[in-house]
Formats: sequence, structure tokens, C-alpha cells
Amino acid sequence: AYFLEPDYGILNGFDKYLKEKIIIHQYPLANEQCYSEGNITDIIKSEKRIIYECSTEEGSSGSPIIKED
Repeated sequence: AYFLEPDYGILNGFDKYLKEKIIIHQYPLANEQCYSEGNITDIIKSEKRIIYECSTEEGSSGSPIIKED
């Protein structure tokens, strides 16, 4: 069995995640599962916000951001 574990390294800051390859799994509007791949393109520290180039659909808020590795 495979399990996802949180990356507790994020507690030390977001900077190391810049340009990381990510996958976002989503169930837009409770329909079938899909995913999008891309990179983290920017990090806004003051807002604790991660900007990425993956496409997500409306209704997919709360979908996990998963490091590709």
C-alpha cells in the first residue's frame, strides 16, 4: 500500500520548493478524478502563498499539491 505523508520541511519555509515539479489531483465539481502537472513558479512569503502553473478546475479548492518525487 502507498500513503502520502506531509512534508514537514515546509515548517522551515517555502523557498526550497520554488521550481519544484508538482502534481495536483482533483475532483472538479465532484466529477471524475483528474490531475495536472506543472511547476511552482513563485512563492509569496508574506501571504504564505504558492503560485504554480498547473491548471485546476473550479470546484477543486482544497486539492493537495504533491511533489512529483
